[in-house]
Amino acid sequence: RDPHGIFTVSAGLLRSPFETALRLAADRDYRNYWSHIVVLTGVTAIALYVTLPQIFNFLVGQDLVGVADAAQRLRLKMQVMQIAAFLLLTPLQYYACRLISSVPQAPRTYFKLCALSISFGLLLRIVLGILTVIAGLVIFHGRLNVGLATVIQTEFAIGTLLILAYVTELHRRFWGFALWKSLVLTIVFFLFTAFVASPALLMAVQALDRLDWIGKLVK
Repeated sequence: RDPHGIFTVSAGLLRSPFETALRLAADRDYRNYWSHIVVLTGVTAIALYVTLPQIFNFLVGQDLVGVADAAQRLRLKMQVMQIAAFLLLTPLQYYACRLISSVPQAPRTYFKLCALSISFGLLLRIVLGILTVIAGLVIFHGRLNVGLATVIQTEFAIGTLLILAYVTELHRRFWGFALWKSLVLTIVFFLFTAFVASPALLMAVQALDRLDWIGKLVK
């Protein structure tokens, strides 16, 4: 069994997320982090926006997502842009961490750590998506007075908080930070990624799409 294969790495992250990420980040032979992010991004998109909603619709005859196709595509684009923005900001985050930490860490090691944290976040979203479907089935069959939109929003909020907590603790262990320093850095970069870098990347992509459409029209 390949110790660096996607199934082995994913199982390790789910089983022991901190120890696996720290071990693989320091492992010079682990080079598959890029391909793992690409594969897990595709798997997560298919699972959350295609497979799980179709399973729910098949079982109860009701839409789980409850948004139009255009809105689904926009939400998916935003999630992809967040991952891209996070990766682009990793060098800046590295030097910010290095500035206030007394523990020397190599840039490549830190980049692998951030890539592994993204992989764990994607796996966590899949697990929470499965739990959301189960909760939706319980609500539907139990005729409970809880809207599916509330369940989905709650799942998203819980997922975001768990990912922030994971990244905070991972940075604390990796850099030897005090917990409050790790928390402040995580929140600052999360807010900048979510509300500045990601929307800017999305606007750039949409602008390029329009330019391509204009070029085809001129031809």
